Amino acid sequence: MAVNLSTFPVKIDEFQRHYELQAQDIPGIQRFQELKLKANRTPAEETELANLTVQYREKFISADDFNRFQDALVNMEIFIKDNVEGYILTKQGEFTTYVDAAKNTVQATKDSALQTIEQKKENVITYLDGTTAGALRNDIGVMGDLETINKQSLVKVANELRSDNIKVDNKIGILSGLNSTDQSNIVKAINEIKSNLEIAYWMGV
Repeated sequence: MAVNLSTFPVKIDEFQRHYELQAQDIPGIQRFQELKLKANRTPAEETELANLTVQYREKFISADDFNRFQDALVNMEIFIKDNVEGYILTKQGEFTTYVDAAKNTVQATKDSALQTIEQKKENVITYLDGTTAGALRNDIGVMGDLETINKQSLVKVANELRSDNIKVDNKIGILSGLNSTDQSNIVKAINEIKSNLEIAYWMGV
């Protein structure tokens, strides 16, 4: 079995830094190739090859350099699969749980706030009903039940009734059809009828 040249994840690997060949390097590199390809080298040639290897270490990528890089890459893949992947999945689950809890908290807070607002609104209505303004509001009735086009305020309703949009006669009826002596307006007619009823009551009619 081949030896793993990478030290990851125990420690970070250190790789040889390489540089481009220069023109003055060519003779030495050619001599290095010549000795490297020679089958039977003398002791002197072995020493020369070793020296050239050290001299031009930064100029070429050796098999050990490439093998170390491959081993480091494989070690990284194993580390990610066995450690990081599980860690990420765990954190994703934790994050999802946290987000769901936060959503529930926000929803609960919103619901509580809406209930509080509704309660305060009811309290204000209850309070106003006990005041003169509230009593006046109740006497006026529900503005939305008005048959006028404008239902925003009594002033606007009155102005609309005075316009041609709604004929007041259609709402009141024909004044000449009153059975009272005074047929000039509703108020006088009502007062006349009320007076006649009181007289009839006291006379026992």
